[in-house]
Amino acid sequence: MIESPLMDKLIWLSIIAFLAAMIFSIAIVQILVGVMTTLWLIKIILIPGHKFIATQFDAPVLIFVAARVLSVFFSVDLSTSLPALYKEIPFYILFFAITNNISVLNKEKVKKLIWILIISGCIAALYGSAKVLFGFEERASSTTSGYSTLGMFLAVMISFTLWIGRNEEFFPARWIWSLSLLIMGSGLLLTFNRTHWGVVGVILLIVGLFKERIALLVTLGLGGLAIVFVPGVSERFYQMIHFLEYTSGRNIIWQGAFMLFASHPVFGFGPRTFEEIFPLYNQLEDKLIASWHNDYLQLYMESGIFGLIGFLWLIIAIYYFGAKVARQKKIDPFYKDITIAILLGMTAFFLTGLVGGFIIDPITSLLFRFLLALLALISILHLKQKEVNE
Repeated sequence: MIESPLMDKLIWLSIIAFLAAMIFSIAIVQILVGVMTTLWLIKIILIPGHKFIATQFDAPVLIFVAARVLSVFFSVDLSTSLPALYKEIPFYILFFAITNNISVLNKEKVKKLIWILIISGCIAALYGSAKVLFGFEERASSTTSGYSTLGMFLAVMISFTLWIGRNEEFFPARWIWSLSLLIMGSGLLLTFNRTHWGVVGVILLIVGLFKERIALLVTLGLGGLAIVFVPGVSERFYQMIHFLEYTSGRNIIWQGAFMLFASHPVFGFGPRTFEEIFPLYNQLEDKLIASWHNDYLQLYMESGIFGLIGFLWLIIAIYYFGAKVARQKKIDPFYKDITIAILLGMTAFFLTGLVGGFIIDPITSLLFRFLLALLALISILHLKQKEVNE
């Protein structure tokens, strides 16, 4: 990677600011992505011989983006879908901006980026919890988004943080790790979002069985107390375990999707067209619903089979290359733990996508692209090292 000290410093500062602001302000974070991208393009123009860093995830990302762009122009309502070209598509360049401007060889910088995300998660959780405890809101939310986005952000960060608790390069003292999880876990609990409760429960069970049995037992104990003594928690927990009886309109949404499933299978109906095409609006109790409440269904309905294939290809690539890195025998524990932590965070994303979504959310989709870029850089580094060793 060719270096330009001033440009590299400015890009680095924009990345730090982007991560710090992500869960707090949509407007600021989008401006920062634009600044980061502009600085990178200026760097490419000004520095002769600048080399593009290619990764294993470039192809599926580009195929997915191409499918989304095509679906705009094949939309049943071009005026409705057209905003996706400037509200969604440009932000996929974040992935390439990160992979071309961060060196994972610098452990201190990688740790700083991860800690910024963890601290941001803790601050957002404290803010959301305070609003609930002081009676300002019924469900925890962040300064810029509702309980669903905060719940998704915290679910991913909890899943990520769970795995790295025994790595002293991240947490020199266990109490810091425990406190971080307690704060984020409390915030997640007070979102009263049963989907994210269930997702974190699955991740916690996986991590608990393999690595953190005490954390699993403590969480089960605290969660049990909350269910018994906090009426709102007990009610949402009951709805979670009886999901089919409390689908929040998802059964009607998916029934409507089934009615349209074969209508536009190639390029879909176009982004943001839910309200224009949904056939069962009269049966929905919540008339503000504007998505398919399932990322896989959302992508198929909006961008057809090509959009869905691009996304599924990306998921397969994430687990394939992530597992290859994690299974290496001569890998630095620092990078191994980050890789597994990212895979757990990705699992939180993909499980949530079954009954909710992140792919079109302006905040959590950016977190996904950042973690994807970090995984891509670690994969490049260690798969090349493996080839050299062999």
